[in-house]
Amino acid sequence: MKLRKGYRQTIVACIALLMAAVFASCTPADNNRSDNITTSPQVTATPTPVFRDSVDKNVRAKAVEMVPTFLGERDEVWELAKEYPIEKIRFEKDDAETNTAGWFRFLWQEDAVYVLVHVTDDTPDTDAESVFDRDCVFVYINEDGRKNLRYTVGDAFYAVDRDGKGFLGRGGTENAFYTCAYPDETGEGYYAQFRIPLLSVTGRYDREIGFDVCINNAAEGALVQSIQWADTSCYTEVTMTGVGTVRMD
Repeated sequence: MKLRKGYRQTIVACIALLMAAVFASCTPADNNRSDNITTSPQVTATPTPVFRDSVDKNVRAKAVEMVPTFLGERDEVWELAKEYPIEKIRFEKDDAETNTAGWFRFLWQEDAVYVLVHVTDDTPDTDAESVFDRDCVFVYINEDGRKNLRYTVGDAFYAVDRDGKGFLGRGGTENAFYTCAYPDETGEGYYAQFRIPLLSVTGRYDREIGFDVCINNAAEGALVQSIQWADTSCYTEVTMTGVGTVRMD
């Protein structure tokens, strides 16, 4: 059966419109978005197991209903948390004259943990391009408490430099991550404060998670000393085997 010329043109046009609609429905959506969170340099190394002495690597942390503020000053809620010294040498240049010292406090809720770190360091230096060579504080979280050889879900580290610029490390997420840094009362040091979301577990009484904190002291654009609470292997950015333990009370 022959179709009139007008009918053929109409049918061809309809088929063309139908095919266009099909292709349009199959085109993937544009998921690109801008990301203003700075990511720290990726560290690559072969994880090495660390034998842990657990005696001085365990803390007990308090739950809080009121969360600490991030307004550039020390919140009174931190008085509920015990103070733990950070004093183990992770790295030190032979000719460096340093006076780095620090402590941390730890609080928790169901969906996040809060960490306050005080740093004694009277030589401010944040000039280096890499966060690892600036005055800064690193916090490491191992949510399942198993101190895994390799980072897995719930393992992450975060950082903030002395100027208050935050960084995402391996496993870190910008979702609900807050941080700030501000001068202390003496003018010879600073506070670093973190809110770190719990990604794979829920905060609850008697839960134990892996945790560590490191302070870097820089001078003239280079790292001169690093002190850490638990792990001094220099591998904490790639393995959780040497971190300490926090028990939620």
